[in-house]
Amino acid sequence: MAKAKAKHPPSYYKYRKEHPTVSIVLSQGTKDALDKARGEMTYAKFLISLFTPDGAFSQFQKQHAQLASERVSLENEKQKLNAQLASEKDSLKNVIKNFERVKQILAEIERFYVPCRICGKPVLVQSTDPDWNSTIKPQLREKFNWVYHMDCGM
Repeated sequence: MAKAKAKHPPSYYKYRKEHPTVSIVLSQGTKDALDKARGEMTYAKFLISLFTPDGAFSQFQKQHAQLASERVSLENEKQKLNAQLASEKDSLKNVIKNFERVKQILAEIERFYVPCRICGKPVLVQSTDPDWNSTIKPQLREKFNWVYHMDCGM
């Protein structure tokens, strides 16, 4: 003879209707992750907390929004730093160009040291002096007209 199904009181069926059972099968790795995420909470409290305003899911959403905002802020900062770096790189290129021009100008300046007629210490005479071409250079050529390169010969 077959067993008759046990009958439950109406309150049992009302409770089950209002509190349905959810059963899922998880891999061990997923269960471990769920256990880690829920901490000390029961499975039911954890799952309920996913949908409450201050529950785990809301906190995850807030954290996600905050991280997205920080990511945008960091990206903007990165773009500003890249622009600043490009500007400084251009500025440095200009400094190097100016340095090369100054170096070239300095290489073209003729210099000559002459002892001071009073104290004997060297006096710098150079082609940037106002009377270089009119007075100083002609006198230097006249005084040193006997100097020549060995390759030039006489």
